[in-house]
Amino acid sequence: MSNKNHILFVDDEAGNRLSFKAYFRRKFSILLAPDAVVAKAMLQVLSIPLVLSDQRMPGTSGLELFAWLQNYDRRIVRVLASGSTSHEDKELAVEKGIIHAWVHKPWNVLELEKKLTGWYAAGVENFLS
Repeated sequence: MSNKNHILFVDDEAGNRLSFKAYFRRKFSILLAPDAVVAKAMLQVLSIPLVLSDQRMPGTSGLELFAWLQNYDRRIVRVLASGSTSHEDKELAVEKGIIHAWVHKPWNVLELEKKLTGWYAAGVENFLS
């Protein structure tokens, strides 16, 4: 599988997953996971350059998933989606390298599309330099 413009979106709410795919499927190849367990399994067999995950999920949180992913493959860009995590906690996660960026939930579709498009236009690998 070519990893060009692939995004793995992780969210425990089926409606959010379906909406995300409906909004962004024309510009990106969207893969969906309902939780961190499924996301980890997918990441171990597929080449996915960018993961966007909800923070609040049963079992494993988005930050916990990204802490694992940081150790598993640092080349994968990690973007946290959250409406509840404090700004300070998000900034600390960026400083520690657990996440590369964060987006506020609920997101504005046009703004998020612009960010995703910009990240790919710049080359997701630029997050790593």
